[in-house]
Amino acid sequence: MESVPIFILHPEATADKKRKLLLDLFELKTTPNTNKLIKDLENKKLIVNYFRPTETGVVTEDISSLDPGSDKKSVSEWGGLVEFTSKTNEIVAKLWR
Repeated sequence: MESVPIFILHPEATADKKRKLLLDLFELKTTPNTNKLIKDLENKKLIVNYFRPTETGVVTEDISSLDPGSDKKSVSEWGGLVEFTSKTNEIVAKLWR
């Protein structure tokens, strides 16, 4: 199996849920071509790596479980993605206040 770094699919989600999420993310309709693309992705092992900056350089960490209940902040916050998204939403919301 090849590895594909992709952050949008929780490894425990059902195949149908993964298909729908991927189509929704890229605003794609269900067609023979998109079905083939997703089917090809289902045969790959999904690995999510977090590149954490440190004083001595960048350290990589496998956060593939994407478990929001994890004790490890890097895993539960999806490598900072959750925090960044929340901050971005707050900043954009200020435009409308």
